Amino acid sequence: MRVVAWAVLVIGVVGSIALGLQVLTDGLIVQKTELVGIRSGIAVILLGIVSSFLVWLSLLAVRDLFYLFIHVKENTGTAAQTIARNWD
Repeated sequence: MRVVAWAVLVIGVVGSIALGLQVLTDGLIVQKTELVGIRSGIAVILLGIVSSFLVWLSLLAVRDLFYLFIHVKENTGTAAQTIARNWD
């Protein structure tokens, strides 16, 4: 999951910069709306980088939640075995 998160971050940042430069130089048409110019290009770059960062952060949080669930399961099993041994 960590590898996927880092891949999303790197590809997202590079892709955002590439798409932003595309908008700066040639423009881009999205659903009959033309994006062209410095403001649109910078907006695409910034929004792409911010969204890539948020997805990266979310994937790392999900990874840590998986670890948390695994450790809770292990600790619950250990506690149950200890209680069962002491009960007898």
